[in-house]
Amino acid sequence: MFLGNLFKGWNNVFFFCREPCGPQGWPNVVQLRLKGVKGDTLAAMARHIKAHLDFEGDVHSIVDDLVEMPSALALETLFKVLYLDGTFSYEMGERLTAFDPEKVARILEHYLGANSVQIDYTVSGHFKQEYQHFVDLVVNAETHQPLRMPNSFARITAGRRVQEA
Repeated sequence: MFLGNLFKGWNNVFFFCREPCGPQGWPNVVQLRLKGVKGDTLAAMARHIKAHLDFEGDVHSIVDDLVEMPSALALETLFKVLYLDGTFSYEMGERLTAFDPEKVARILEHYLGANSVQIDYTVSGHFKQEYQHFVDLVVNAETHQPLRMPNSFARITAGRRVQEA
């Protein structure tokens, strides 16, 4: 309803947002290892995040400092760990992977019309830099195949332009 009220009375509308989202291109369960971090320490951090932000699924510290967990929790843990430089308590105030770009797109299309929304999945430059510096390995827990850095941000643009006669 908020967007419906916001767009009310406007013929021409442009909407833009860029938000963190769940990991695009990762399976449901992954194994994660960070450079210089013991698996038990990473697992404890993931369990703390899981409990505080109400994530589902199990967290297991396994061989070679790998930690197996749901992919959304793994990405949320990465967001928190990569921003430990004094903003951790702030970062723990929200579940970054809860943003659902597809749901937002459906709401926007309801108000702006069919085919009015575009979603581009991407990664921020800062996240990419931190990921490359701190992440040692992420693998598919089922196939054990290495995974690429996920697109972890959604850029949504939407618009409506009404031609006046």
